[in-house]
Amino acid sequence: MSRRINIQGVNNFVDASANNITINGNGNKVQGKVNNVFIVGDNQVVTQSNTVVIDGNIKRFNHSYSGNQVVLTDAANYNTDANTSYYLTDTTGNNTTFVLSFNEADYYPGMKFTFKKLYADNVILINAGAKTIDGNQYAVMYAENDVVEIVYDGYNWIKANQLSEDYHSGYKEISTYQTIRIAENKQMINYNNLTNNGTLIVDGDLILQ
Repeated sequence: MSRRINIQGVNNFVDASANNITINGNGNKVQGKVNNVFIVGDNQVVTQSNTVVIDGNIKRFNHSYSGNQVVLTDAANYNTDANTSYYLTDTTGNNTTFVLSFNEADYYPGMKFTFKKLYADNVILINAGAKTIDGNQYAVMYAENDVVEIVYDGYNWIKANQLSEDYHSGYKEISTYQTIRIAENKQMINYNNLTNNGTLIVDGDLILQ
């Protein structure tokens, strides 16, 4: 019988001999005698142990070189590490705060961290410590399946992408020279503050609470 199986989605298959499987998506398959698998996305087939599949991008655990490790965490506090590049976060039980500055001596210019919020509950708070993230001490992730990539420039952190623009629950800062469009039939819901120093085009709905 399978042990430690956590599935969020429909039409997923996990062989009875597989163990420690987490799936957030639909139509995925985990074959027999496979252990330690995390899938985020749809219609993936996993046949090897120690595998993470994120929207079709396959990463393997236990590689000896830096920058290929993936962590799935539900901890309230977690320190980023130079040898781990991708953080999957289960916030169903509590908020999660990542502290970037804890291992700062090991960081190098060009280092990139990627964070993905797996569930809508609670928030992810990325704390830059004495540094900044696009000029702010914190980056906050509210929406389910939001992904943010941040890059270290040797002095501070820079977002390599923006959080969801068509639908985003939570704080949103529109920086100078930046244009954000809320597409027709889409919503952007903000529970805290909306700071607009650029251009906001609303073809859909903007809800401020």
